[in-house]
Amino acid sequence: MRRIFERLTARDVLFHTTLWFVQEVGPLASKTLSLFTGLSEAANLLDSVACGLHIEAVYYAALVMMSKLEFSAPQRLAVSDLLRSVMKTARDRIRIIPEANYQTRSTLEAAFINTSATAWPWGELSVLKSLEQYYGATNTSPRSAFDEWLAIRLHIQGFTGDREFTNKVFRIESSRLANYDLIDNVILLCAAVLKAPFYYTSGTSAMVYGGLGSILGTEIAHTLHFLPALLKGEAGSFPSGERLLEILWGISPCNATYDLFPTVAGLQLAHSAYVRFRYAEDDVPLAPLKNYTAEQVFFMTFCLTLCSLDGPKGWISEICNHAVKYLPAFARSFNCPPASPMSTKPVCPDN
Repeated sequence: MRRIFERLTARDVLFHTTLWFVQEVGPLASKTLSLFTGLSEAANLLDSVACGLHIEAVYYAALVMMSKLEFSAPQRLAVSDLLRSVMKTARDRIRIIPEANYQTRSTLEAAFINTSATAWPWGELSVLKSLEQYYGATNTSPRSAFDEWLAIRLHIQGFTGDREFTNKVFRIESSRLANYDLIDNVILLCAAVLKAPFYYTSGTSAMVYGGLGSILGTEIAHTLHFLPALLKGEAGSFPSGERLLEILWGISPCNATYDLFPTVAGLQLAHSAYVRFRYAEDDVPLAPLKNYTAEQVFFMTFCLTLCSLDGPKGWISEICNHAVKYLPAFARSFNCPPASPMSTKPVCPDN
């Protein structure tokens, strides 16, 4: 790089940089690539890549649309009620924080009071016409997957910067099951969480709060953790992130619960909402699990959502075991003796 800058003028560097960029990006906007993929030895692989990019452009919209169509109006209402119950539990928890002063409580409550949670697009942008408006009219003439993908991409560019439209038609964030949108002040849930093992349309209260409820609870805890940074200019002596963890959830850097955040906090919140809002008449033991109580099913569902496949070990959920043992309700539910490894009180070592 030093030799390049010594030998070339700024104008030359700009020219070569632009040329390099065009060489890299240009083929993506050329139909030559469509022909090349068919003639190359790696044609099948390149077709798979092009197909993957094509599907990516519409995947989230299709997923959300399919999810919404699969749920009847009463089923969508049940999901909304569950989300509101967990959100209300979080607001009430903020309102009665015993260790926080009035300024901390009121500031945090004001920041979170209007936060909502949703699993589907809302308003007019959730109807079928909005998809055609965003992705372009349906094409019926024969063309390759790449040509279709390119046409969609060029059409979408017209909405660059229109955050409201893009945000309400499909989800951009794909790496998490839920995320907080600061602009709209809403927690967005991926449509995938409305499938097993996260949510069951015919599930008991224990199942839906242990699954979807704990996912929302975890994202609420994550959101509250970062609010001090957003409120720093107006909150005065607002507690630090670590202090807020201790105030809200009893989590401290000096004990094992700190590394389990936000999972253990989400579990606390979901369990509180479950105890408060569950439908007792429907929260009955399941036929295959008739020897387990409803509350035990809550914890079992929570752990099921955290399972991962670990080669020869099969399905495991290590974080589950560490999270539940710090919640006294788990030990009571499974009758764990005080000395049991699954009945642990988080303590800090003496200095």
